[in-house]
Order: sequence, then structure tokens, then C-alpha cells
Amino acid sequence: MSDTLSQRLAGIVLPDAFGKSIRLGSLWENNPAVLVFLRHYG
Repeated sequence: MSDTLSQRLAGIVLPDAFGKSIRLGSLWENNPAVLVFLRHYG
């Protein structure tokens, strides 16, 4: 059985806005979440 996209993304760890590491899956453990990636120009 293949994993869903959310299952595959859940283990990825990225820095939050304050530089603290956060596991993506923790964002949607209890509530829905929306991920937005912004490209920085400059």
C-alpha cells in the first residue's frame, strides 16, 4: 500500500519563522494545516 502525500511529508523537518526546527507532521496532528512556500527574490 502506498503512502499518502501527507504521510510522506510528515517526517520532514524544516525551520520555522523563528529558526526552530519543526516536523511538518506535527502541524496537522490535531487540526488541518495549509503549507505555503514563498520564493524570496532579492
